Amino acid sequence: MSKVIELKIKTIVREVEHVKAIKCDVCSKECTGRYWVLNTYHNDWGNDSIDSHEYYDLCSKECINTKLDEYIQECKHSITYHFELEQQYFDEGE
Repeated sequence: MSKVIELKIKTIVREVEHVKAIKCDVCSKECTGRYWVLNTYHNDWGNDSIDSHEYYDLCSKECINTKLDEYIQECKHSITYHFELEQQYFDEGE
């Protein structure tokens, strides 16, 4: 019994997004190395509070302080306001 074998080569092309830089949302400088991601939100609206989430990339202590000052002012209008800060690291080579 003989078999006929057909070889097919498929090339798949897909776009890959590569982040070249992260800019600070306060001062617009590029974040290199260590930076912080800030998430602010509140629970004042029940289930609809998911719409209150806001995310910011911050490059320095000064920019964090700027957002913290804004947060303190916003706390006057909400008893459930949250300020979550997380450290990240940006490596352009990744």
